[in-house]
Amino acid sequence: MNQIRTVVVDDDKEVAGVHTGFLLAHGSFDAVGTAYTGADGLAMISSLRPELVLLDIHLPDLSGIEVLRAVRNLPGEPVDVIAITAARELDTVRAAMAGGVLHYLVKPFTARVLMDRLDAYVEHRRHISGSGQAAVLDQDGIDRLLAPARNAGSTSARETADAGGSGQASGQPAEPTAGPPRPAAAAGGRHRTGAPLAAFPGSRAQVPLPKGLSLPTLEAVIADLNAIGAASSASEVAGRLGLARVSARRYLEYLVSRGEARITPRYGTAGRPEKFYLLTGS
Repeated sequence: MNQIRTVVVDDDKEVAGVHTGFLLAHGSFDAVGTAYTGADGLAMISSLRPELVLLDIHLPDLSGIEVLRAVRNLPGEPVDVIAITAARELDTVRAAMAGGVLHYLVKPFTARVLMDRLDAYVEHRRHISGSGQAAVLDQDGIDRLLAPARNAGSTSARETADAGGSGQASGQPAEPTAGPPRPAAAAGGRHRTGAPLAAFPGSRAQVPLPKGLSLPTLEAVIADLNAIGAASSASEVAGRLGLARVSARRYLEYLVSRGEARITPRYGTAGRPEKFYLLTGS
């Protein structure tokens, strides 16, 4: 199956970058665009025609619900939508359900929850692809097709409660919950089904981060380097995740200070070396 073309729509650039990092780390998704307003998101969806949209509800102009309704009126193949938002109001959730969202994730949530939902969506796409466009479904086939939305509704309360106690700001995924060590991503940055992103000695959640650094963004930077599988400059990481270059460099330098990344200088035409960063063990 080809990579799933995905657009991220979130007014918080850092959070949008985190979500993009998770998509890249998973290995089954191609993040083809990022928008920070409803109008830009709708225009991007209309022009790029992605297969999936990760959609925030609280946007500075149009609401995510308005974007969702407009997307449903676009011609051509339907676009799947996963709502990722802090909005918990019943009317908003019902409107999202009526608009056909496959999942509704309430911020904050754990990285594992998002990766599990992405895994579920990949299986959903495989099931659709295996059925064929002209397939006639029986009741069991219809039930399986509708399963993602049903499962989202049955587990959202528990996941929200689990994540709510993490102390994370409402605009970001929560820090990973305690549990067994997280295995590394598969070779070449591919995400093994059900496996979290990357593991390093010790638990990063228990290590105080320098002021101004957040764990979700740090994990997105690690996921990005893991997915690329090659040395990257701060500018390249910043461009892929939608971060400021100086912010990306701070996270990369922190990884170097922890011994989790190393610097590989490269010389340009002017003779001045540029720092490139590579995860240790890559």
